[in-house]
Amino acid sequence: MCLTRSICIADSVRVSRHRPPFLALFVLCGALFLPASGEAHKTGTLTGLITDPSGAVYEHVTIRVQHWQFDEKHHAKAECDAVLYSDQGGRFKINLASGTYDLFVTAVGMSPVAKEIAIKNGRVTTLNLKLAISPLTKFVY
Repeated sequence: MCLTRSICIADSVRVSRHRPPFLALFVLCGALFLPASGEAHKTGTLTGLITDPSGAVYEHVTIRVQHWQFDEKHHAKAECDAVLYSDQGGRFKINLASGTYDLFVTAVGMSPVAKEIAIKNGRVTTLNLKLAISPLTKFVY
């Protein structure tokens, strides 16, 4: 009796003691064509320091990292990869796949910053930003 199709297929396959199972043979052959583990995920690190106009560190700044995906009709769609915040020392750090990203930095009372960054395999990209006071802010407390 078969409960699902996958169970029916599994029940219908008989494996002899003298031959390796088909699935094991498939996995072994497939493993030969996989890249080495160091090549499978090419990543780099983005790190930086956020300061205010006086040079003091600025904590809890929102940092959004995104890249663009294109479909078969070449329509662009932004894909958000990460949202992180600067720590109490104004620092941030994130590991990303190699490629080009757009970085958006926002903080209360400060002008937003947009930068394009390139992350390279095995490299650390450092981006130190000095935020400017937003012209819409009348008073700084």
